[in-house]
Amino acid sequence: MTELGGLLIRILQNVWQLLALAIAVTTTLLLMANALKATASTAIGASYPLAQALGTGLSIFLLAIFAFYLVPHLVRGILQAYADTFPACSQSAFFADATTLALQLFVAIGAVRMLKAVFTAIVMSAAGGSSGVASAVLEIAEIVAAALLLTIIVPLIQASLGAC
Repeated sequence: MTELGGLLIRILQNVWQLLALAIAVTTTLLLMANALKATASTAIGASYPLAQALGTGLSIFLLAIFAFYLVPHLVRGILQAYADTFPACSQSAFFADATTLALQLFVAIGAVRMLKAVFTAIVMSAAGGSSGVASAVLEIAEIVAAALLLTIIVPLIQASLGAC
């Protein structure tokens, strides 16, 4: 079971790296496109397209910072909360391994979902849609809330099963 779990975690890490690369490439291209749009708007003297290009570029840049700075810190924080909350099970090694593997898989899936949500938000922001950005932020909040609920539920399950 541990080998399969390790394989799944490695696959999710590779997916996370692929999404991070996609976010970096997409962000770079969209920022260049908005810079060209702002330059063209300045050249012809149009103020509304200039403001729109600057606003879109700023939102894309802030979402990229969120993706590359805050999402890894959220994932590390969730893992640290799990390590601090869950006591080491000395009575049942299988239950301890299964719990650890399940939590690591949950965090890995959550990290991939967070990056997917940020990628969606970046694309929606570039297209001018605010509902996609709002739903992406809501999806990230759902993942963090579920992680916090697990820090409460798993110790209760361990205690009720007498595993720790």
